[in-house]
Amino acid sequence: MRNLKKLEAEKLLEITEPEALYSREPKMAREEYRSLVKAWHPDRTDHPMARTVLERLLALYREAKIKSLDGTWVEPVEKAEAEEPGRKRVRLEDGSIKAIFYYRRLPVELGNLYIDDHSVTFEIGLEFEELLKEARKTIYSLSSSFADKEMAIEMSRYLPEILESFRSRHYQYLVIRKTPDQFLLADAGKLEKEHVAWILNNLYNLACFLEYAGITHNAINTETVFISPLRHSVMLLGGWWYSCKTGDELKALPDSSLEIIPISILESGRAGHAADLALIKALGLCLLEKGETALRPSLSAKTADTALEEYQKWKHEALESVFGEPKFVELKMDKASLYRK
Repeated sequence: MRNLKKLEAEKLLEITEPEALYSREPKMAREEYRSLVKAWHPDRTDHPMARTVLERLLALYREAKIKSLDGTWVEPVEKAEAEEPGRKRVRLEDGSIKAIFYYRRLPVELGNLYIDDHSVTFEIGLEFEELLKEARKTIYSLSSSFADKEMAIEMSRYLPEILESFRSRHYQYLVIRKTPDQFLLADAGKLEKEHVAWILNNLYNLACFLEYAGITHNAINTETVFISPLRHSVMLLGGWWYSCKTGDELKALPDSSLEIIPISILESGRAGHAADLALIKALGLCLLEKGETALRPSLSAKTADTALEEYQKWKHEALESVFGEPKFVELKMDKASLYRK
């Protein structure tokens, strides 16, 4: 007998396929739906997410009825209540089963992101197959853009390395290498201006390389950037499906970028490096405390013509005027403190 009442709100809201929650047989699915509705109705629970959960339960139930009738039902490897925390099993196109391990899962614009100590896995819908194909091509091309060994050593620490990719019936997966000391910027919480300073310093340095390589990323934000407090470094691991060559037609942009990228680029529909510089500035303003005034003028000023100019202005004018000589300011951050229940 299935125990659906053990599923918590967060778990129910993570479910995207009705097959993971309901049974294929209509009568059984109806009983499961009614049981869940009783458990999550606001008259029976004071849970703050009850109404949102109810809406998800109804949407999944409606989709379950459609799939059971039109023959598109695909039974999952395991039902939602049987899933183990920190592990997701998917059935690949060849019928084999692949396990994805993670300590953090969150939805992103085109799918889901799974974060583990040594990898991040992007789960992207098949309707975005062409975008992910271009992302892989761009990532693989980065290594051929280095001018010399010195540049390769310096820039590789900011850039993604593909470990593997695979497909299920509904999703495609891209696995990127990371190290245990790297954390998603969106999870970092409140940051002092000293830490915002080195994060942006790294991103401006990366922007110089992207401009040199003739590539625009177009999606630099807190859900694509990872930071290493230990090494005072960043890695741009996500969002590469929005990247393209400078001057090429923009195939897609995340909603978060549409409000930030210069209007001239949006009107032309062609990729330009000013987009990444604007996104870095907007990210900096987002990370700074509301009352902080020392660094805001530099981030609110007109963007320079090139990434190198912007980087030099930031490093030699903004940072030196605010902090003086460079010094290491420890950022105390670890997995236990960020992701404890």
